[in-house]
Amino acid sequence: MLAAIAVAAVMIWGLWPSRPTGLGTDITSHISTPASLYLSLNGREIVNGSIRGRAEGGGATYASRWGDALNWDLAWYDILADRSYRLKFAVAASELATLDTEKSNATISIVVGPGADIVVTTAHPEVARLIALRKGKELAELQGADPVILRELCAEPLPDDDPLAQKLKENSRANGWADQLEESMENRARFLGNNLPPSPRCPDAGEE
Repeated sequence: MLAAIAVAAVMIWGLWPSRPTGLGTDITSHISTPASLYLSLNGREIVNGSIRGRAEGGGATYASRWGDALNWDLAWYDILADRSYRLKFAVAASELATLDTEKSNATISIVVGPGADIVVTTAHPEVARLIALRKGKELAELQGADPVILRELCAEPLPDDDPLAQKLKENSRANGWADQLEESMENRARFLGNNLPPSPRCPDAGEE
């Protein structure tokens, strides 16, 4: 009996893909869409109320000991549109680019807006490879390489009386975030000085 259990364990561990132990997460809103942001990963809060967004590095938080699922809970309050959105979605760690030769440090970026739009990306594979090999000269030549798009999603509008929507709206008006709001509005003005306002990809109802 013990031998059978041991064999099963070897089979499980042998067949199960390795998963990154580190994760770099970048969350922000589109430059045209100042927003108060909320993001959690497998129940661990990453950002709550920031307008500037956040770039975080650290250990990866998985949903279980056995899998590589990264379950995200994402919400934001679009300050200019006076509207909130939310979506829960999953990405497997195996989909992400890693930035070291041991393939232990993955990277993911999430951009929200305009409207209900969500774009989830990871590093371009050649960029990731050059970072891992510390090839600075070659990397400089690839600075314009587009990241790999993993998901293009549409969030669901939150009702105004939703507690999270109310909290994000309150945060956007709190004095503690005033500097970030001013910075975001200035960045938006500069962007729109040289670009047309982007049109949302998603219908307002939140359908894909």
